[in-house]
Amino acid sequence: NMHDKRLMLETSLKMPLIVRYPSAIKPGSVNEKLVMNIDFGPTMLDFARVKIPKVMQGASLRPLLRGERPKEWRKAIFYAYYGRAPMHWGIRTQTQKLIHFPHTDEIEFYDLTKDPLETTSVAGQSDYRQNIAEHTSIMKQLMKEVGITREYLLKNMQNNNERPPLSGVKRKQPKKKK
Repeated sequence: NMHDKRLMLETSLKMPLIVRYPSAIKPGSVNEKLVMNIDFGPTMLDFARVKIPKVMQGASLRPLLRGERPKEWRKAIFYAYYGRAPMHWGIRTQTQKLIHFPHTDEIEFYDLTKDPLETTSVAGQSDYRQNIAEHTSIMKQLMKEVGITREYLLKNMQNNNERPPLSGVKRKQPKKKK
């Protein structure tokens, strides 16, 4: 079951991106800004000098790869997983993470500066109420930008009792239509 990345926890959410393009990218350079796989398309178009369609999600990584620090770079990423349990959605900023679970008011909130391994959710600590409120507001804005609502997520996060692939459970084959 290590065929995909589904949990919003750091060890699953983060992945390395290695780019080699000696004429445009300084070898050995490292970027810690928040990027997403939806940035790959705009990046390739940008390097190919093709206009990036306005309807395309994501942003070109070209400025980051050149070592620039764009002031308007994203401050948070939105994530939702509803293919199988554990279904959840939330946001990650540079230093904190908010995770919601469907059909419950329970959340997890991690301070990645103090707890980079996410061993303790601080959602119940009064010191973090303001941070949680700010992250909730940012999350709502990001969801609005991509046209996803809480209702949509709840509707599509139905209980999924199917076992994960490769679990050794034989699946019933769907009946063939006559």
